[in-house]
Order: sequence, then C-alpha cells, then structure tokens
Amino acid sequence: MQWLRLFENESVNSYAQAAEIIGVHRSRVFQLVSLVTRLPNEVINFLTTNKDPYIRAHFSERKLRRLTLLASDEQKISSFCNMLDGIHALAMFDAKSSRPKGEEVV
Repeated sequence: MQWLRLFENESVNSYAQAAEIIGVHRSRVFQLVSLVTRLPNEVINFLTTNKDPYIRAHFSERKLRRLTLLASDEQKISSFCNMLDGIHALAMFDAKSSRPKGEEVV
C-alpha cells in the first residue's frame, strides 16, 4: 500500500504515470486503487501501520477483496476483526505438534 503515496505527490495524476514509476501496467494500478478505495480507513490504517510481517503477509489481495463484497463499512470491519482473531488463534498453536504453545506432552 506504500505505492498509494505516489498519488499524494501532485506531479503524479494518472494511473499511467504511477504505473510507469512502480513498473507495472496501469490496469494493475487501477485494480489496486479500486481495492483500497473500497476498504474502510480503519482497515487501511491498520495494515499500513502494522509492522508484524506475519499479519501483513496474511492479508493478501485475495483476502482483502472478499471484504469489498460486503455492503457496509461496519460489516467489513467486523469481518476484518474476525480474520484478525483467526490469526491470533492460529498463532497459539505450535505448527509442528498442533498443540497449544507451551503445552507439555505427558
């Protein structure tokens, strides 16, 4: 989402200009802008300020696009929070043993 900062610069005023700068086709810029403009600011702010690489990697474009299909921002935020809860639940399990972290085998 850092590429969105390009549009804050007044000299970049088209998808074609942005695409040339970041090295993608202008249709790809349109897709990404379209996605971001359909997400609530709370979701965008969370993702842009969160430094946890696991969380950032978890929220792929595909997962975020599902949120855009919901009718209201409240529904989008609620669904996003449910996704976050799911990440935290997964983090509680040891990937090797499928046991909660810290749980000893007796």
